[in-house]
Amino acid sequence: MNYKKIIFVFIALSIISFFIFIVTSNKNNSESNSCLSLTFDDGYKNHYETVVPLLKKYNFTATFFIPTNHYKFGSDWLLNKSDIEELIFLGHEIGSHSISHPYLTNISYDELYKEVVISKKTLDEDFNISVKSFAFPYSDYNKDVLNFVNKN
Repeated sequence: MNYKKIIFVFIALSIISFFIFIVTSNKNNSESNSCLSLTFDDGYKNHYETVVPLLKKYNFTATFFIPTNHYKFGSDWLLNKSDIEELIFLGHEIGSHSISHPYLTNISYDELYKEVVISKKTLDEDFNISVKSFAFPYSDYNKDVLNFVNKN
């Protein structure tokens, strides 16, 4: 039994259930400004197989943060280019999550440039989109990395 997949599905269903609760609770409240953003990092295939059908069923969209090496070199457990094209077709946002998913505070400026700027450019060109968001791999950043990402 694949316990990691079961835990992931449970967490995904819990998040989506919570989102449905928020939307339903605020449907009749015209003064509500509630908002919830659903994001999925790393480009795992089970995001596509498990979460996307639920998002589609309830007419929700999410942001999928994809490291470009993941779909470029792929594997059975990572999204491929056609999966990402389908996400875009369904109205989901694609965000950059670097090229190789490094700890950004441990790399040189040149490497940071590649991981942030080139990953965005690659997604833009490969999918004919304009990437507007970036998720820090491992949530690893400092003031310098944050400033660099905000400027680029």
